[in-house]
Amino acid sequence: MDVIRIVVEVVVFIYIASFFLYIVRLIKGPTLFDKVLAVDAFSYDLMVFMALIAIYTGNPYMASPMVLVALWAFALDMYISKIVEYGDIGE
Repeated sequence: MDVIRIVVEVVVFIYIASFFLYIVRLIKGPTLFDKVLAVDAFSYDLMVFMALIAIYTGNPYMASPMVLVALWAFALDMYISKIVEYGDIGE
């Protein structure tokens, strides 16, 4: 059990560093697609981060927010793709 806690603590620091890189890409992204990709990567890493925290704390109730984050990322992708294809979201 101690090995899992040590690994989770190390990986959490790696994910926090990657979060900062995604935020930089989101702010400085030269195109809309770079920004969307940064948000997607951030949201998927956030889901893994939440899973690691759930393992670390032993709290199984972190699964519901992970599903909501995944659905949010999917909805963002659909929204952006519809704007790119049709010029607006339409009705």
